[in-house]
Amino acid sequence: MQTQALSLFERWTDPRTHAVALRHREIIRRFGRFPHRNSALKRSSTPAELQHLQQKRSAQSAR
Repeated sequence: MQTQALSLFERWTDPRTHAVALRHREIIRRFGRFPHRNSALKRSSTPAELQHLQQKRSAQSAR
């Protein structure tokens, strides 16, 4: 779904929004899901997902 939507994002949105869509597709490609939704959906995170989430938090706190 993410891959199919990319052409629409590229055509109908600004470059910044398209870049967000590209990052989302990469997360789905890498993990098969959005790891940040695991808690809300009551599913366990893999070690790789936990590392990804920690890196994301660290990057956000550095801003």
